[in-house]
Amino acid sequence: MRRTLWLMLLTLTAVGCSGGVAGTDVTPATTSPEPGTSSVVVSTTATTRASISATTTTSTPLDPHEATRKLKTLVDEVERILAGIESRDRLAAIADEADTIGGSVADESGDRRFGPMMETLQVLLRAADEGTEIGPRLEAETVKGVDELVAVDLRWVTVLVAMDGTVLGHLSGYTLDDRVWAPGPIAMKDMEGQRWILDADGLHPSEGIPLAGGSMLTEAPPDGWMLETRDEKIPVGTDPALISAHRTTLTERRWETDRYVSSTAIDVETGHRFELPAECLVADQVADHWWLLCLTWDESGEYATVRSLADEVLVDGPSSSLDVPSGHWQYGEVSPDGTTLLLQWTGECEIPTAFFAPATGGDPFAYDGAEDWADTPESFAVGWTSEGDAVVLVWGSGACGPAAPHPGIFLMDGPGSGSLLYETGSAWAFARLWRPLD
Repeated sequence: MRRTLWLMLLTLTAVGCSGGVAGTDVTPATTSPEPGTSSVVVSTTATTRASISATTTTSTPLDPHEATRKLKTLVDEVERILAGIESRDRLAAIADEADTIGGSVADESGDRRFGPMMETLQVLLRAADEGTEIGPRLEAETVKGVDELVAVDLRWVTVLVAMDGTVLGHLSGYTLDDRVWAPGPIAMKDMEGQRWILDADGLHPSEGIPLAGGSMLTEAPPDGWMLETRDEKIPVGTDPALISAHRTTLTERRWETDRYVSSTAIDVETGHRFELPAECLVADQVADHWWLLCLTWDESGEYATVRSLADEVLVDGPSSSLDVPSGHWQYGEVSPDGTTLLLQWTGECEIPTAFFAPATGGDPFAYDGAEDWADTPESFAVGWTSEGDAVVLVWGSGACGPAAPHPGIFLMDGPGSGSLLYETGSAWAFARLWRPLD
């Protein structure tokens, strides 16, 4: 299976492969905080620039550690401005100072925090400029246990949004661990590389990724992983991206030359292994029900399907019935009532599109209900809430595909039916769903 290159989208421009702006039938809902909350709504009248260009140069090179320290001072100042403690008059000057720092730093790689700190500052300035609601600044020790929420990563500024749309606040200098997609405890990291978990206990350091049944997936240097069940530690040759949606199963795969030659499912509670078709991985598994994402190759190209454990084709890839470029299924999760799949499609030019499909088999439908899903905005299947709503992230500046007029997090009842939970504006964003494990 081709490796998804979502992170490469960060460097692409909106004129990429097939730019344009598409509409959607999804209607935004009011997302104002409940009365009495401490969320901060940033004014939309800011005059700061939306981005920082690090092109200015000076004659005196700046040590990267000193540059990072200066950026941290500016981040703290913008945080005070957003909180209403200091005047907005300094915002434009802060952007200029950041330009100067970026252009004069001697060696960015000399301090691993420099890039994340610059991106944090850029996101905060953009929030001030566009009026993006990010809530009060939170520290790790002030994040308390929550029942369920969406963490929206704007790039080193992660906004925590409750399921009623209340913005709880934001974490500066924290980003999502992009290796872990499955809903549940949210894996994060800070600028120092420390790993964190956000769950019912709040935000706390953790070297492992919680799985179903109390098991844990941990790193085993130099390049391996360890499945820690209640009874034993089992070396596994897999990675967190291959955790099934309900965190009940791992998929261990072996690649040779130009394709996978073996695939093994591992029960995370018992460590039991059994072989899958080499071209498949476990998207989700609940009790005796399995959904596999499979990709085969032949002389005509790629052929992607969602299959049962009995090798029955449940859902074809949308490219098999529509005249559009090929791609593959990237992620899938079944709804709490067991009737509907929320699926992630990655197409030509790595264009992401969220789909719905019947869990027992049938045609996939784009999240927005569009007849021609090639017009569907770039979107991501985040997961299902415990109440049975599908969470979909929609981008407002497509790198290769269409962009949405109202980018952000949507709660969906089905194709074309849903409401806007949180609007991200023009910012790059990814999201993960925290909900208790079954």
